[in-house]
Amino acid sequence: GSPVLHTNYVLIKRRELPLSFRRLEDAKPYLVGTLRGGITGSALDHAGGEYRIEPNTSFGQNLQKLAAGRIDLMTGERYNAAYLLKNEFAPFNDAVEILFPTISTISFYLMFSKNAPDVGDKMQAFEKGLRTLRVNGRLAALLRRHGYDVGVALPKID
Repeated sequence: GSPVLHTNYVLIKRRELPLSFRRLEDAKPYLVGTLRGGITGSALDHAGGEYRIEPNTSFGQNLQKLAAGRIDLMTGERYNAAYLLKNEFAPFNDAVEILFPTISTISFYLMFSKNAPDVGDKMQAFEKGLRTLRVNGRLAALLRRHGYDVGVALPKID
């Protein structure tokens, strides 16, 4: 099937860090907090590479270390990071800044077990419903209502 949604990963920096950011390579001199076991779809996922990585256990732990100056940058999914900074970690808003452009895009798919009864019918029904939501604009409206950049988040319709 086709992807349901695209998501994008970003770097987040301390506001006072004088970083001119145009691409991921600009982060090489800095210590970057990531999620232990997490995937960003970028070169940061390959530990021991050209980047200085510090894996941590949560977004909140990375954010606390970033605000305290113990790391220089951190990773986050674009929309989730914006939501968390607005709702759960609002006191950190003045101390940090989301950087653009994004560092990667990951496509999400819905999977069905091959052993599930009527798996083919269920997959076709899901694809049909998803296509209907895309064509009639309801999926875009839902994404927009939750702050998504629809042009980036939605895959192209075949």
